[in-house]
Amino acid sequence: MDHLLVWSETFAADAIVVPAALQLSEGADELRRWGPARRLCAVAFDHLEQRIAEALTPPSDFARASALACSCPHCRDLAAFLADPVRKVWTFKAAEAHCSHVESLAIPWIASLRSQ
Repeated sequence: MDHLLVWSETFAADAIVVPAALQLSEGADELRRWGPARRLCAVAFDHLEQRIAEALTPPSDFARASALACSCPHCRDLAAFLADPVRKVWTFKAAEAHCSHVESLAIPWIASLRSQ
C-alpha cells in the first residue's frame, strides 16, 4: 500500500486507485474488512473528496479534436461539428444504416475521451 501511495504518478488515483477501491468495496465482507483494502478505500475516498471540491471551469469553446477513422460525408460533417468552437449541438438525420455507421465510429471515440 505504501508503495502505491509513494508512486502516485505510476499508480494514478483516477485510473488505478479509485477503480481498485471500488472493486474491493464490492467484494466479500472479508475482503472489505481486510486492512490494506480499507486503507485503499480511504485513500480513494479522500482523493474523490478533493476532486469534488475543485472548482469546475467551463471550456473556452466547444471545439474538440476528432480522430474519426472515416471520411465519408456523414463523418466529415461530424468532424466539422466537433471542430466548430461555437456550435453546441449537432443534429444528424439520416437513414438507420448511416446513423449506425456514424455511431459505430463516434461511440468508441467518445469513450476514449472519457478515459483521458
